[in-house]
Amino acid sequence: MPTRLSVSTSTLKRRLAEEGTTFREVRESWLREQAIALLLDPTITISQVAADLAYGDLSNFSHAFKRWTGQSPREFRHTRGHPPDDLSRASPAGSGRRDQR
Repeated sequence: MPTRLSVSTSTLKRRLAEEGTTFREVRESWLREQAIALLLDPTITISQVAADLAYGDLSNFSHAFKRWTGQSPREFRHTRGHPPDDLSRASPAGSGRRDQR
């Protein structure tokens, strides 16, 4: 990566430190954002998301995603990215009706 940016590794590390971050944090943030965007597309399988993000296997991707978001990729997709406490506002599964007030 430093060669693509035409800077030395030490310069890249120093500049990232000046911004209060590390290459690993930047990479993790990018991967998390990409994973979320891909998981919002129901036509892409979770296995394909893992492969697209260069994870060797689905298990490694699932562990990383849960570390980032607190939800498994399947849970995230099921709740469409809403935190678990938002489930109380959802209508009961399978009812097909919304709460009418």
